[in-house]
Amino acid sequence: MWSEFEKIYNKLQDEESRFIFMKRLQYNLNNKDMEYLYEMTIRKADNGEHSLYTLLKERHLYAKEQPVIIFGAGFCGKIYKRFIEGYKVGTLVAFCDNSSELIGSICEGLPVISVEEAYRKMSNALFVLGSYKFSKEMKEQLLELGMEEERIFSYPNREQIYGLQYFDEDIIRRPSGGEVFIDGGCFDLKDTCNFMDIYPEFKKVYAFEPDGFNLKKCIENKKKCLNDDSRVEFINKGLWSKDETLSFCGGEGASSLLSEYGKTKVAVTSIDKFLSGKERVSFIKMDIEGAEIEALKGARNTILKDKPDLAICVYHRNEDILEIPRNILELDPTYELYLRHYDLTEFETVLYAVRPRVMPAS
Repeated sequence: MWSEFEKIYNKLQDEESRFIFMKRLQYNLNNKDMEYLYEMTIRKADNGEHSLYTLLKERHLYAKEQPVIIFGAGFCGKIYKRFIEGYKVGTLVAFCDNSSELIGSICEGLPVISVEEAYRKMSNALFVLGSYKFSKEMKEQLLELGMEEERIFSYPNREQIYGLQYFDEDIIRRPSGGEVFIDGGCFDLKDTCNFMDIYPEFKKVYAFEPDGFNLKKCIENKKKCLNDDSRVEFINKGLWSKDETLSFCGGEGASSLLSEYGKTKVAVTSIDKFLSGKERVSFIKMDIEGAEIEALKGARNTILKDKPDLAICVYHRNEDILEIPRNILELDPTYELYLRHYDLTEFETVLYAVRPRVMPAS
């Protein structure tokens, strides 16, 4: 076990990757201890400023005496509390929430009050929206109460803080022309759109999406945003180690996944089977809700033959942070590994496996 850990650690190419690796392991091994999550998502490996803090400074909302209320006493709100405390962005005075079960309670040492009470008593405070999914509705609620828009801070576009997920410019090599991209779990087609922006002379995109609702959205986005580019091909299947039909939980929204408890059935296939007789693939991305290990098994021959760059999510299962890099290095030990994290929550940790900048002599 120790030799396996050491092998992965030594293949990580920079301090940020090693920092994320250690904190992710500690978080998983210590019963999801929030302290390790806090260190991984908020503190920097080099002790530099977090870019979210920079955005707050640009808006002049960082004065220590500025009263701050976090709207939302859930998971994201608690992460924001840690961030505000760590960077001394204003003075926290309360959480506010719409939940009658939470109002009147104490959350991490702060009182939880209603949104109406928070506005009535402290309309001069900075209201930080502690949610991603409902931030639009939260903002509208505050505006309807009469809150000034400049006193509302919602989580910005992730790309403003972390850069492009799956396409980190310090890791992924830039275009050379004729790239072939596999978008494993295309969801809303955003990652394919980003790929097309970076690699305008690409040859082909194969976008895999087993969820019918998401696929319909992707097709609409292709027509609307990509002028129905014929180089983008959709495959209404999941990625797996072989051709099969599996149970699936899906529907409107994110986090569709293969599961024995699923009420529907979907077809799955392997990258090796699908690409048989097709082009050499240059880049594979996988965000497939825990099926990454099986999909990598099904891409064995493709990886050995084509040596594509890989961007694989390693946060869906606790063991992924070890199993996925081990699987890749067993296939090809010449890959160089990087880790990056793209969120304030435990989600969106990506392992990059890239070909060496100078290929070893054969």
